[in-house]
Amino acid sequence: MLFGIIFVRRSFVIGSEAFTQVDATHWVLDLTQLVGAAFADVRDVCLFVPGGGLLPPDAGLALHVRAGNSDWEYRGAVSNATPSDVFPTAWPLAGGLALPPSAHVGVSVEPLVRPPPGCSARACAPGCSARACALSRAAARGTRHKRRH
Repeated sequence: MLFGIIFVRRSFVIGSEAFTQVDATHWVLDLTQLVGAAFADVRDVCLFVPGGGLLPPDAGLALHVRAGNSDWEYRGAVSNATPSDVFPTAWPLAGGLALPPSAHVGVSVEPLVRPPPGCSARACAPGCSARACALSRAAARGTRHKRRH
């Protein structure tokens, strides 16, 4: 198992082998296959690396969610230095207020990056992407990204 997830208060551990591997660095889990329309009740997901050194030192695991035909939306990252965290699913609404009939969780291996000057564990500098900040923090400190602009 390269990684695992737990849908907080909704599931036991779901290992990477339960995901469909799209390519060498991307995995997708069809949540509607597991819980059907009840995916809307899944509010938080814990992403974790089960053992030290499973990822290259310059890489992290990014968590993305998609509902229906919406674009993938980034939710957070973990790394060897920060092996677990809990992220809100905040299912994207694709063109309306009602949730679509399907939902997916995606995990990808991505390079850890250095944020631009001015970004810190407490705030992002203007022009800094939340994703860059989170991936850099996942490697450095293990603090959850909170964007304040």
